[in-house]
Amino acid sequence: MNKLKIIICVIMLFTAIAVLLFWLLRGDNGLQESGKMSPKETPLVAAAPSTPPTPATTGSPRPNSIETLFETPFQFYGIVLDQNGKAVVGAKVDAAVMNNFAEGGTPVSATSDAAGKFSIQSHGASLHVNVSRSGYYQVDPGGNLKPSSQGFDFGVDQGRGVHRSDPASPDVFHLRKAGNPVVLERFRTSSKVPRDGSPVVVRLSKTSNVTLRVRCRTIEDGKTPTDPYDWRCEVDVQGGGIQDRTDETSFSAPDGGYAPSAVIDMPKSLDVKMWHSDVTRNYWLRFPDNTFGRIEFRMIAGGDHFAVIGGYRNPTANPRNLEAKRDAR
Repeated sequence: MNKLKIIICVIMLFTAIAVLLFWLLRGDNGLQESGKMSPKETPLVAAAPSTPPTPATTGSPRPNSIETLFETPFQFYGIVLDQNGKAVVGAKVDAAVMNNFAEGGTPVSATSDAAGKFSIQSHGASLHVNVSRSGYYQVDPGGNLKPSSQGFDFGVDQGRGVHRSDPASPDVFHLRKAGNPVVLERFRTSSKVPRDGSPVVVRLSKTSNVTLRVRCRTIEDGKTPTDPYDWRCEVDVQGGGIQDRTDETSFSAPDGGYAPSAVIDMPKSLDVKMWHSDVTRNYWLRFPDNTFGRIEFRMIAGGDHFAVIGGYRNPTANPRNLEAKRDAR
């Protein structure tokens, strides 16, 4: 019995020693080096970014965007003059400012003062100005006078240059003052013209024997139908004279300077930008009965050739006034 007790005590002693050694060994392996923390106890710290983040945009307009152009401020200065350079007082100014997406823009109006001047202050990408007045004809582009209707760009060049308006040098708009309009004979006619140079006589008046003679010679030898070719047209007033009408704002036929004929010459050697198969010219005419006329002459020299003629004649001999009472200008 005593022997059994001794054995149990020995077993319990060895068990206690084994447990103690286990905890001692576990404690050595579980500890970090002196002064260090367990990985589980290391605080998590986010690394600082190498570059600061780009601020997010908040819908601000891009430079030169349409929205920015619509807000371009401008002060526009204009002046309305007649064909002789005199101020037109009380001219109606109808303008359109392109400052939104609406078709035609925002309408703006003004009136020319005692000096013919007006101004428009607004904001937008462009401005279109049209001037008019009762008793005056509007002037079209292409002549010696400034047209009655003009457009201007602001902020960015849209094909007309960025405009800078100066009050000391306002932009000029011309109107032609009506003179002494009279009742004129109006004519509009057309005729097929041979291509081989054979003349064709075109009667202009239903009441008088006033005519034009038209001859056209065409030589088509291009490699393709669209290539330029040689053609030449000659227009003359039988027994009278003809000359170019360069100033469309004038309605008084010249007293002299008329030639026997006028020529439209289109050789294929012309620059492609200068060569045309459809040409329009304006002429003064003096007829054999000493009456005067003005015409727009159009020669279509492609395919079947046609001359298209429209204009006015003063049926009274000697007066050179060709300003029509019913002229739609």
